[in-house]
Amino acid sequence: MNKKHRYSGQSIIEFMLIFPMAFLLLTGLLDLGRGIFYYSSLSNAVREAARYTTTHKDLTDDEIKDKVLEYAFGLTNTSNPLEKEDIVVTYPEIVNDYKITVSIAATYAFDPVTPGMDVFWGGEDGIPLSVRSIMRISGAAR
Repeated sequence: MNKKHRYSGQSIIEFMLIFPMAFLLLTGLLDLGRGIFYYSSLSNAVREAARYTTTHKDLTDDEIKDKVLEYAFGLTNTSNPLEKEDIVVTYPEIVNDYKITVSIAATYAFDPVTPGMDVFWGGEDGIPLSVRSIMRISGAAR
């Protein structure tokens, strides 16, 4: 007569061994999606503000930064929002006091929810996402 042995705690132990890895994998994938979304939103905001600046030549740097913040969908209502200090406006090419090109750069500190993710790829302030857009100002005299 064969008796089958029941191991009553085996499935619980196996679950507890696999769960942390599965949890980190799942939250890591969700964070990757969030990071791509924030990078795309930041890139679009900087590009659109640069395009706006090329047709409106008399804007101040503060007005340009406000345009970036206006176009930055999803980056201004986070726990670590994009601010004016994170945006740099420069004019790399100036000829005879005419601004020929505009360069807008922005850096956003992405704060992942996955434990330990910012330690590997970032710092204390999060993972820096940096973008830059350089465009020629229309109607600029050479």
